[in-house]
Amino acid sequence: MKRNLYIATYSAHATILEKLATNLNAEIKKLYVSYGGFKAPKGSYDRSNHKKLFGGYQPSKNILHAKVILNDLGKDSSIWIWTGNLRKSTNTSQNILLSLPINSKNRKCVTQWFSNLPEEHLIVNVEKNGVESIETTSKLFNHLKDCINALDDEGLSAYVFSPWGSSKFLKDLSSLKKIKKINVYTRNVLSNCWVDFKNEKIGNRFIAKDLTPFPHMKCAFLTNDSGEVVWAYIGSANFTKAAMYENKNVECAAIFKDSVACEQIWDVFRELKAAKLWEKRKCGKSGDYDDSDKFDEDDWVGSTLDSTKGFEQRLLIRDAEIYFSKDNIQRKLERKYVAYKGEETFLPSCPFKFKITSIDEYYHLLVCRNNKKDDWVEVDVERKIEEEPPESILEASAGVTQLFNLVVFGTSGIDKSRDPKIPGDDDLPDESDGNLDKKRDFINIRFPIEKIAKNKKLKKEIYELAEKLKKTDMKILPEPDRKLLSNWLPLIECLKKESKK
Repeated sequence: MKRNLYIATYSAHATILEKLATNLNAEIKKLYVSYGGFKAPKGSYDRSNHKKLFGGYQPSKNILHAKVILNDLGKDSSIWIWTGNLRKSTNTSQNILLSLPINSKNRKCVTQWFSNLPEEHLIVNVEKNGVESIETTSKLFNHLKDCINALDDEGLSAYVFSPWGSSKFLKDLSSLKKIKKINVYTRNVLSNCWVDFKNEKIGNRFIAKDLTPFPHMKCAFLTNDSGEVVWAYIGSANFTKAAMYENKNVECAAIFKDSVACEQIWDVFRELKAAKLWEKRKCGKSGDYDDSDKFDEDDWVGSTLDSTKGFEQRLLIRDAEIYFSKDNIQRKLERKYVAYKGEETFLPSCPFKFKITSIDEYYHLLVCRNNKKDDWVEVDVERKIEEEPPESILEASAGVTQLFNLVVFGTSGIDKSRDPKIPGDDDLPDESDGNLDKKRDFINIRFPIEKIAKNKKLKKEIYELAEKLKKTDMKILPEPDRKLLSNWLPLIECLKKESKK
């Protein structure tokens, strides 16, 4: 049976998605990503696989914080619940990646959740025989509370792991009668933090040791008096107000509902609370604290200082994606691109300052900012126009340079290997370098027809590039480029006709 993947995630990079689909020989049927979380820079994946990878892509206007994959293989299907996203940083942080086999009934439930952009949390209930049921809920903490209250055990100790959280969550957890003690583990932080919440049930507070991998996992374990894990939550949600109490985030969770089910994650629990990872936190100033809307987890690199910069950039990316997705704006952008030389540009009434990295058949790749003092941020916008993408003066002139190199030196001078690096500000063309008009001093060089005529591979490359350059708008090219094409394209055409005889 053909394997299909259904993916919902906070962020995803094309490089990782391509590896996932290629290694599993799968097609990505649905790809839901939070606005601003999708990156598909030029060169990061094989463009011939675009439909197979991104035919089902749709950005979510909600904060789609879930990290869930339906590995649809008929009766052998499974659901993957991750604490990390589909990007390289997931491998460098501490994350938990669960893969759970599901039956046909549960597969149908997950498929239904993926039928439209998700708006409710997805809950996978794991009992002694595996995944018993899958359901949805709009209030995550209420669901966790009901599960805990339904346990037969009393006097439970809670171990809570999350990089971000809120004092409200700790207060509400401590109010549950079955829980006698709470141990809290979080990121390395200097300022006042949610773990500083003062309550008689808070036993130990821990922060990650400096220089250890970032603790990106989000989970909670309950143990009985014998130290046996009798209940556990592992999922995408931090213990913040936005994730636990509001409909602002869309999350996913695996809940292990009995001690037998928890046996399969005992090793995970033991590793997470290992002393080598943590240092004790001295209780700071008491008070309420909440990390909702203050951090962008994808840009966190383990700094000890809290900052709202990442979250503000994510909002900028989201707003820019929405703005540049409009059909009339995309057409204005493409008309502007024809004469574009890499400078900061603008559109009438556009709220952003931006540069155009490139435009291809699938995406407008931009960098944007609000003010000159702000950092540039990458914005990859799906191209909605069903026409050939425009060619900028830089791209057209680069094509002429490539033809010149092929004819004179027998090589294009371009590295054809794919570069998965995401382009930054340093990769943008610089209109001030003067190369457009200086790059060819030998325009009148003789066309070396005798060298080309006997090289079939070289001729093929020259013919293909010449066909492409025929479509170039000559008016946008510098004078040296126009002269070169006017002299050489007729010669190449004659050589092509002669070769067919």
